[in-house]
Amino acid sequence: MKEKILEIIKEDIEKEGFEIVEIKTFRLHGRNNIRVFIDKPGGITLSDCEKATGIISFLLRYRGTDAEQNAELTRNLSDYEIEVSSPGLDRPLVREFDFVKNTGKTVMINLSEPIGDIKNYIEGKIISVKNGSVVLDSKNGERCIPIEKISKAVLKIEI
Repeated sequence: MKEKILEIIKEDIEKEGFEIVEIKTFRLHGRNNIRVFIDKPGGITLSDCEKATGIISFLLRYRGTDAEQNAELTRNLSDYEIEVSSPGLDRPLVREFDFVKNTGKTVMINLSEPIGDIKNYIEGKIISVKNGSVVLDSKNGERCIPIEKISKAVLKIEI
């Protein structure tokens, strides 16, 4: 479902200068929810969240209703509560682009499976990103982590 939501909203949201960082769907207190995290250079304001919420709400309720294959999905999406927010300081790094954009910064990574002597967690500074892998300078030296084996990655907030 996340892929379909992204397909429906991506073009219009990006035209407004926003980057879609992540989409989550979940059920909370008996309600279906869609949470969309957006970002832009200089950060996201409350006004940006309100604007994006309006666009996303409209697109999910009305886009594709003419196409029979999208009609059922569109009806289902109109029953969701929509939340739009900034990914925050500890924004998740999901795509290769996210890692490239944060080259030189320290990242904390949880793995979906062990890689050599790294069991489930590694922390290090992003040196580069190439061939679908992140190259880190960690306390145990340079390490190459395939993005497909990362279950969660966030920037380390340094005070």
